[in-house]
Amino acid sequence: MESSIEPNRRADRIILKNAMYYSDQHDFRLADIVISDNKIEKICLPNSIDGGNVMESTNLIILPGLINAHLHPSKELYGGLQAFSSISDVLDAVHRNNHLETEEIQGLSSLYSILNSLRQGITTLGIFTSRAEVDAEQAKKAGIRAVIHFSQNDQWLGKESKPSSSSLEDVIKRYSDCVHKYESDLIKVHPATASELSATPELMKELHKIAYQENKKFVMHVCEGKSQVEQCASHYGESGIQVLEKLNLLDSSTLLVHASALSDEDIGVLSGKKLNFIHCPVSNSFTGAGRFPFKALLHNQIGLGTDAAMVNPFHKLAFDAAFSLYFHGESNLDEKVNVIDLVDSITKTGASALGLDYVGSIQEGMFADICFFERGDVMVESQDPSLLFLDTILNHNPAHVMINGEFVVLNGKFLHCDFDLIKNHFLKNKKFER
Repeated sequence: MESSIEPNRRADRIILKNAMYYSDQHDFRLADIVISDNKIEKICLPNSIDGGNVMESTNLIILPGLINAHLHPSKELYGGLQAFSSISDVLDAVHRNNHLETEEIQGLSSLYSILNSLRQGITTLGIFTSRAEVDAEQAKKAGIRAVIHFSQNDQWLGKESKPSSSSLEDVIKRYSDCVHKYESDLIKVHPATASELSATPELMKELHKIAYQENKKFVMHVCEGKSQVEQCASHYGESGIQVLEKLNLLDSSTLLVHASALSDEDIGVLSGKKLNFIHCPVSNSFTGAGRFPFKALLHNQIGLGTDAAMVNPFHKLAFDAAFSLYFHGESNLDEKVNVIDLVDSITKTGASALGLDYVGSIQEGMFADICFFERGDVMVESQDPSLLFLDTILNHNPAHVMINGEFVVLNGKFLHCDFDLIKNHFLKNKKFER
């Protein structure tokens, strides 16, 4: 890479010269791209701009930064315990090791998981957590763009171990305190609850009201497997989707994770709605929780997430995207998900599902969240562009990663953290019982 940019700070204006980039129209184009401050200012004909901080990009493929819309980063501690398991057995393994999860270890696990995401070219994370303060601190250290889904509960209807719960007043206060302390240009905090089993209708309505008023998303897991559906029906007499429908919460201010065990009636209810979903295909297959009806709900904003390492041993967003191509429509090609829609789910549509504007594509006016891959022997002209996108992120890590106009990875090295030191420290502390 030939560049006059000083790697340890942001350059006010950068010209990516002769850049082969993946466009918003799902093809590869050659251009000069001007980045000014934290946004993409201009996209011009190749070799049409001279002067300034020039980064010769002839040997690079430039992609929009990837978006992992659903991640539990502190659960990186439990990666590799099993190849597949029921949700109940997974939770039992976690509970056996709870005494080893100090706040320091949780923070270390979260930071390692976030940095490992950056290494893959992921520039935005949807972080689902009940320890929002810990995870927000680690996101800030890493310099990643993050939406913290701050999960809080006021009841538990499930048969598994009861998660922590708080009064409605305490939930709102802790959420407000977290927003005040951590929100910035890169970090946003949205209200969340664990699932339809963890919140009273009053709490669900209040969290949704906050999301609507603040132009955010109310986030929850829903219909994650047969057992969760049955437990919800045992209490409410209907599914989580039907509970949300009666509460008038199925709208654009709601973001639902999983939705992998929907009935035909649920899908019928959702067919007339426009809201947001996150699909976690490997996690759902790992736990036998069912399959999100991607094609049937394509009229919504759908992001893709890796969930937690304890239910996703490979924990690689590109693998989840590739897996989705064949997880759906195995016996009916009409149910196949188009590769373009999958690429969108880990870029611009994923951003929309998280409630983020100006993120997820390489266009003028968008935030400069970009990953740069070595072009090598790739023949752009000989492959389907969106399939090439997936092939590139599946088989390679980016050489450089830029977030908000600033390099956070350059020539494969982190500029703000010592990844090798953090990785070694994490591995020394990853000692859990199977």
